[in-house]
Amino acid sequence: MLSETHGVVANTSDHPSGGYPQGIVMVGVDSLLAEQAVDDAHENLGHWVAIRRKIRPEDGVARCSVCYDDIHGSSDNPACTTCWGTTFEGGYYTTQITRAIFRNMRENIELTRTGVVRVLVPEVTIGSDPNVKDGDLMVRIEYNRNTGVITDEKERYWIRDVQNVELAPDYERVGQRFSVTQIQFGDPALDIPLS
Repeated sequence: MLSETHGVVANTSDHPSGGYPQGIVMVGVDSLLAEQAVDDAHENLGHWVAIRRKIRPEDGVARCSVCYDDIHGSSDNPACTTCWGTTFEGGYYTTQITRAIFRNMRENIELTRTGVVRVLVPEVTIGSDPNVKDGDLMVRIEYNRNTGVITDEKERYWIRDVQNVELAPDYERVGQRFSVTQIQFGDPALDIPLS
């Protein structure tokens, strides 16, 4: 359990040996150091990316007034520039800038009608913020921190298979790891603005 001082309140039931008296606050220094180490690694080794988090049903946003079909519960136009195919007004939250490290490729073998296809899927890591979910949009960018100018490199990806990187014993999230799928030519998501 976390305390207000960002530590762990130890109970004798938390530790099998019963080595800590009940109620003593142990500061979660390990998680703070780990989070700082992850942030430093991404700052020095990472590439600038823009994240657009997808609006979801649990967010309480109104359905798209242009393309949403109440009867079928879907969009009449997946290329709608009001919701970008999400069926929710705006489609995505505002752009958040962070750094990401593109790691080793994972190989997927897919069977198609024309035969077996080998697909290389990059794994990506980011820090603990922004909190991403499957289906969010990630774009590799050039970013000028001083002026805030974003230059889209036209490498756009869907985020998939998100895993939190947590540190025991308090299990605070210090980073996120996920795979990405490059958005293909002709997909309306290539036109989603970053500003």
